[in-house]
Amino acid sequence: EAVITRRKAEGALSAGTQHSCAINAQDRAQCWGLNDIHQSDPPRDVALRGITAGDHHSCGIRVSDSRIVCWGTNSFGKSTPPAAIANKPFTEISAGGGHVCGVQKSGEVSCFGDNREGQTMAPALEVGNAANGQFVMVSAGYAHTCALRALTAGDVARRQGRIECWGKHADARTKAPAGTFKWITAGGKHSCAID
Repeated sequence: EAVITRRKAEGALSAGTQHSCAINAQDRAQCWGLNDIHQSDPPRDVALRGITAGDHHSCGIRVSDSRIVCWGTNSFGKSTPPAAIANKPFTEISAGGGHVCGVQKSGEVSCFGDNREGQTMAPALEVGNAANGQFVMVSAGYAHTCALRALTAGDVARRQGRIECWGKHADARTKAPAGTFKWITAGGKHSCAID
């Protein structure tokens, strides 16, 4: 039985393609559902503060060093963070269809895995604006990704910003509305946000 603690508002529960994962009150991951490629077998003695379930893979952010840890299938390298970001601290993590994206503590978005539709080609920081164009949230869909980019220092503090999307453009899934938003989630062929 998974016990979800409310003190972790973001990243405490995630439903993937055919499995789900949650973080229990002891900061340990518990996953259930399809387990044909070990996507429901999280590391046992690793405390996590964020979790995400994708398509036959899962990832979390370790409490000890804020690094990404993944399990399940490694097709397209989606369960192995590349060397360039493997030791970087992250604040957000999101698993999509064949890729994973996260927000580093620096506010930069880094992605890895399947890039056949450009879904791992995250925009760079915008040096020069008040918040240096930091990202505060990211969500990986099936073949596209969306994120919230802060435009002011206040946006960073409030974890809000404008939506930017990249990857597969079909069905207008990367055509984001204008405005300032507080939450973003990318799905299979669409995305939703809260303003």
